[in-house]
Amino acid sequence: MDLALEELQFLNIPESCYLFFLFAFSLFSTAATVFTVASLYTNKAVSFFSTISEIPKIFKRLFITYLWVTLLMFIYNFVFVIFLVLLIIAIDTQNSFL
Repeated sequence: MDLALEELQFLNIPESCYLFFLFAFSLFSTAATVFTVASLYTNKAVSFFSTISEIPKIFKRLFITYLWVTLLMFIYNFVFVIFLVLLIIAIDTQNSFL
């Protein structure tokens, strides 16, 4: 049993790194896409270096937006589970909850 727990802990390290880099590159690519599209709409020249230099400015706002969306999704899912549990309790015919 201890060997399985050690193997699981050993696998958590690469999985954590994978999730971190997946999140970072996802935000990075989104920031680059946002800047590129905004530059095209405003008729500014788009180059690799201009995109790379502007990403830190966009990244902060994008990260804050991501955190808000994540928080709202957790709240939404929590409320859904609460209502689902209440529905299961209400459907139970042996319960005098109703």
